[in-house]
Amino acid sequence: MGYASTLTQAGFALQAKLFAQGGDLHITRVAVGSGIPADGADLTEMTALVRERSTATSTTPVRRGCAVDFFIEYRPDLNPDITEAFQITEYGVFGLGAEGEEQLLFYGDVSHFPETAVPAQYGGSVRRYPVHVEIGAKAGAVLDYPAGAWCTYEDMAALAGALAIRQVDLTLPTDGWTQDAEGRYGYRIELPVDGVTGETIPSATILPDSEETAIECGLCNAAQTGDGVVIFRAGTIPVREIALSLALLRDSTGLVLSTSAGNVSLPMATQTSPGVVKPGPGLLVDGEGTLSADVVSDAAAKDVLDSVFGVSK
Repeated sequence: MGYASTLTQAGFALQAKLFAQGGDLHITRVAVGSGIPADGADLTEMTALVRERSTATSTTPVRRGCAVDFFIEYRPDLNPDITEAFQITEYGVFGLGAEGEEQLLFYGDVSHFPETAVPAQYGGSVRRYPVHVEIGAKAGAVLDYPAGAWCTYEDMAALAGALAIRQVDLTLPTDGWTQDAEGRYGYRIELPVDGVTGETIPSATILPDSEETAIECGLCNAAQTGDGVVIFRAGTIPVREIALSLALLRDSTGLVLSTSAGNVSLPMATQTSPGVVKPGPGLLVDGEGTLSADVVSDAAAKDVLDSVFGVSK
């Protein structure tokens, strides 16, 4: 399967009701997961994500004629309990079905082009997926949660630049691949990239002109890193070169350098670079890490001034 999105049977039933009777499409929640449908599975029969991993948010639905469009958005700041990266391979839209109960109305399978959900502690990542639903002339759309998606591509580009996240353009060649395993991704290739370590988190995006070639060879864009190399896997050797853009997260930011025994190691701040600062005289830190200033009261300050300048009480 790999890249497909569709209304489910519950979604089609609701769509028929909205076309016939009007009313509203009530979206109760959206979610992303890391499961993969079975080969040959009918996506319209899906009633839940294969492996739901995280709630998500969305933009406010925009109505155009008899359809609504919006984006599902995964954001790490909405999921602070997630501390390990995972691959987003599916997403779903849940809402009130034709009988008024929550059902999976729309399912998306993106397992051929999984994207890494990077936890906030490692710099975070925002992933977006478009949804288009036909609803009928008399129907509207209602979110039963506040729309929280806000980040545009331009915003993310500016944020990446501010955090010094490295972006590298790579080309996967047709030679240099080796077969080292059986199964779905039996072929691998290592490409040298300066400054990469095993602690670096890669996030690969296949460029549009290479999508067909990537699908044909079964390329997995969940890349791996080693010392000085980035490793890619595929089901077969590609017959044409594949162009992709690679974002290198985590220790490339200069803010989160490494983890050791579950502890995050941060650099000290300087006059020209961000980092950790220590409270000095006059600054207090409570048990929850809240910073406050130890300032003298107005009455105490008046007493000092009165004593200095000889003002009698």
